[in-house]
Amino acid sequence: MGNKRKQKFIGLLAQKALNGEISQAFFKKLELAVNYSDEFKVKELGDGAALAVVDWLKRRGLERDWTFHKRACPECSKESFAFENKDLMLVICPNCMGDRPAVTVPVTPQTQWLQGLSDEAKAIILREKTPFPLPVTSPIQQQPGLSAQAMKIILAATSRLEKISSETK
Repeated sequence: MGNKRKQKFIGLLAQKALNGEISQAFFKKLELAVNYSDEFKVKELGDGAALAVVDWLKRRGLERDWTFHKRACPECSKESFAFENKDLMLVICPNCMGDRPAVTVPVTPQTQWLQGLSDEAKAIILREKTPFPLPVTSPIQQQPGLSAQAMKIILAATSRLEKISSETK
């Protein structure tokens, strides 16, 4: 992977640190992950931010043209930073990833579909946490400003939860 691409990526993160958008410690953690990504095995990383960055890099996230934009974090809804190319997206949330260890679910054929779900949703689905009762009204009725893609994801997740809930009864 080109050193110039890594430097551009690190430079953007450095700007966020200098502007106070991320802490110096968080920046250093991300910088180490980028600089030594070729040396790490994704399965051996215990830090969520490092794991996300190294995984994105190993999937050739920097080798394709990428864009940067701010977006709401899918976990906590606070401002996060998204790095996106044609096939991949890396979301870095200073609130969720700043000083928290990763909660990882081993990826097996049975759990592969859990990728992309929040930690809380994974815990409920894996029966590590008791779910709240399912809403009576449609989630779409509660959130009228959702995109078509978001509605599709909510409906699919609700359907899975209903199926799991009915199987456990």
